[in-house]
Amino acid sequence: MLGPDQFIYGFRDNSQIPPKEFVPVREFTQFLEDGNWTKSDFLALLKHNDAKVRTLALVALYSLDDPQVLPDIFPLVTDQASTFVAMLHFAAPSFVETRITPETTQKQTVGRIASAIIDAYMKSGGFNYGPLGNRGQPGFREYWKLYAGRSTSAGWWSVRLARASHSTSPTQRDRFAPIRQLRAQIDLLPEPDRTWTLLRLNDDTGSDVLVPHEELVRLLKDRGPDSLMDLLKRNIRSNDPDLQPRHSPYGRMCIFILQNSASLLRPSDAKDLLDQEAWERDFQKHRITDPLISPWWAIAAAQLNSTETVAILRRGYEEFQGPYDGAAQLELAYAVWRLSGESEAPLVADWIYSELARHMGVEPDMLEEMLRTAARRNEILARTLIEDARFDDLNWKSLEVLAKVVNSWTGQEVVAAKEMESAWSPLGFDFFMRDKTKALEQFPKEVGELTATLSRWRAALRARIPALIKK
Repeated sequence: MLGPDQFIYGFRDNSQIPPKEFVPVREFTQFLEDGNWTKSDFLALLKHNDAKVRTLALVALYSLDDPQVLPDIFPLVTDQASTFVAMLHFAAPSFVETRITPETTQKQTVGRIASAIIDAYMKSGGFNYGPLGNRGQPGFREYWKLYAGRSTSAGWWSVRLARASHSTSPTQRDRFAPIRQLRAQIDLLPEPDRTWTLLRLNDDTGSDVLVPHEELVRLLKDRGPDSLMDLLKRNIRSNDPDLQPRHSPYGRMCIFILQNSASLLRPSDAKDLLDQEAWERDFQKHRITDPLISPWWAIAAAQLNSTETVAILRRGYEEFQGPYDGAAQLELAYAVWRLSGESEAPLVADWIYSELARHMGVEPDMLEEMLRTAARRNEILARTLIEDARFDDLNWKSLEVLAKVVNSWTGQEVVAAKEMESAWSPLGFDFFMRDKTKALEQFPKEVGELTATLSRWRAALRARIPALIKK
């Protein structure tokens, strides 16, 4: 048994595979790790008569972390010979021993293994239509035209980081050493590609060990605000195709800079950020298909311009009034609270409740983050939310977050913890609130009981908050 899941992200255990079936894979892993192999050791085996030997040769070549073997692997994408079976993904209790049967496995071809390897590299560069392409979209041949002759690319490092980290979050301690070895190799890259590559890898699994947040900010600061503004304006100083503004990792690179604008950019850059946001929104005119439409343009500008913070964020808020803009609205509300504080509590509360009215999707995690903002009297925001007439419509999980935070501040169970643990809806989480009337008709007893429970929580918070949290 040997499927892509077992080797694409490094040779990692799979709890669904019986231990005895994993022994051959572990032995093969040890064989590869013990030898000082080069691609010449395995290339000839790609033409071996035995399909399973060809498969093992593919996996061995992939383990070398050498993208120059990709043109040799590509011809096997169409190899239809049967090879090892792979385990199907299925839900099962961890204490139940999995049995290898036709129902728990799937047949594979050599071509499927070759395609998985090629695809791992192609997707790292934003080529998402497979080695052979699809419906006129580019495949491997077009991909390789961009990469042939290169010794490095940020996407290739991304593949290596996924293997070093086993693509597991949180990063497991036994993966720290391989990730740090990878970092030592990245550090040999010339600047600015070294820093741009580390920025590109930020938020990939394992990046917390590869380059901690504070270090990445320092490295970017060394690049200087002019280089960073060039990157934000789609003029990155690098010839690496994986660092160009043509697929999603570029957007992540920009967001990191915007989030840390106070440390990385100049107050005079605020206007340019807002101008660039307008440029991105006018993407059709500029003939781009991947505009960065994000609240972070306005938030970054507000972080740089302390005299117009709220005005900038208000204008930014007006740009996000669509049916799927709830997360952006909450991000802007959070920015108002972080940057302006207690005096703007009514505005923050209004934006929170406006998001609720439009989308029924106030994110509990975001609300909790707001209520735990450093250097802010967060109880003022809590009181403003509770005293608002719209508090009666605050959704279940956001209400629960508010109750737990108030409990922690006061050291008292204003709302009983056991009652919060036992609250239940047959529709799950907040879905019953999307159409209360219909939900009550469908599950009158259960939804009625939950509604009554939430009403008690609201009454308890309203009764205690004035005395416990002073204005």
